[in-house]
Amino acid sequence: AGYMDESSPLFIHARNWFAVVDVIDGNYLALSVEAGDAGEIIDSFHETAGDVGWNNIVALDFTEMLDKLIASPECFWLKEGRSIYGSY
Repeated sequence: AGYMDESSPLFIHARNWFAVVDVIDGNYLALSVEAGDAGEIIDSFHETAGDVGWNNIVALDFTEMLDKLIASPECFWLKEGRSIYGSY
């Protein structure tokens, strides 16, 4: 989900992130399949994908992401007052 240099401290995590929603602007929602974090949905901005603190966990699993997408006509992960579960 976005370019990330191997020297990034997030590289070891991000190699287990797979794009599941293309936001059509070079950004993605990614699904983590990393042991211990499997199922997390991560908002990955292409310009800051390798920067610590810029990859927000916006849903804890695929079902929660789908529920939020259906309930929201806009990008739920960008709305003011949104809840996040942490970040990478």
